[in-house]
Amino acid sequence: MNRDLEFYIENLENLEFFKHLSKEDLTTLKSNSIIHQYSKGQILFFQQDLLNYYYFVLKGYVKLDRRDSEDRFFYVDYIKENAFFPYRNFAHNHYYGYSAVTKTDVDLLLLPKTLFEDMIRHNYDQLMLMYNQLAHILNYHELRIQMTLISSAYDRVVQTVSLLKYDMARQEGHDAVIHCPITINEIAEYAGTTRETAGKVMRNLVEEGRLAYSHKIIRYIDVNYFDRLIET
Repeated sequence: MNRDLEFYIENLENLEFFKHLSKEDLTTLKSNSIIHQYSKGQILFFQQDLLNYYYFVLKGYVKLDRRDSEDRFFYVDYIKENAFFPYRNFAHNHYYGYSAVTKTDVDLLLLPKTLFEDMIRHNYDQLMLMYNQLAHILNYHELRIQMTLISSAYDRVVQTVSLLKYDMARQEGHDAVIHCPITINEIAEYAGTTRETAGKVMRNLVEEGRLAYSHKIIRYIDVNYFDRLIET
């Protein structure tokens, strides 16, 4: 086994998400789960595939995509390191509600659906941890819904960049950085506008010294500016 994968198995109990599982449950989970490494751009599952596993991102980023029956853009989201998904289908659905593709090289823990559901069904502390994570996700999506009411496409792009920081950025010194590569096209889709508008806004934010954008990586320099836009 790859030494990195061995390390994940040996240290699973040190991850926040698994800290409330008993030693017995952890042993069972380690014996029945799969750790797999995927390259950038690989499909993990398609919308409406049978849900056999839940996923936990050990390293890297995953993009979720949901489309309507005519295959038009409908919904997009990003899953970062040390995050469980899909919450949307947890314990009540047998099919994935969206497609998932790796945005970077990723290491994933695949948790058998029935085993994991049965394991935490009566684990109050684990359920509360997952509830608190769901509350964060709900707040994030409420902010996204509020953004749709903004009439100015320019302002929607700024708000989009702020929301991405709220959800995905990691603090590095005085700056905050999203290490998941995000294209101008993706920012435009997220904001419901054109690539030209999204590109113009990003150039302006760079020129104003609000952020840096290079090789699809967003570095927030004026973090207070973006935080104020989505005060919760």
